[in-house]
Amino acid sequence: MGLGGGFIRDLLIGTLSAVGGGMLVSILQSRTPQVLVSSTPLTLLAVLGSLVYASFAQWRSDITSFAGVAVVVMAQYLVDHFDVETRPAGGRTNTA
Repeated sequence: MGLGGGFIRDLLIGTLSAVGGGMLVSILQSRTPQVLVSSTPLTLLAVLGSLVYASFAQWRSDITSFAGVAVVVMAQYLVDHFDVETRPAGGRTNTA
């Protein structure tokens, strides 16, 4: 993101953009945002992608976007393969 703000700024902007964008899409579709219900760890995947992007941006700006997307796609595959789910917001479980 080459404006001189550095690693933390890139990490925050990437994570907030991914999570906020996903929530906005869900709200516009009249659905509950997936980050608020029990589902795959979408926020952690957003942080992971932003972390990779911010790390690579320090040294190899030509492959930063590809590296971030590739890592998130691989992580999403592993999350799906091992059936990883998060708890709903507030720590409540879905049991009666």
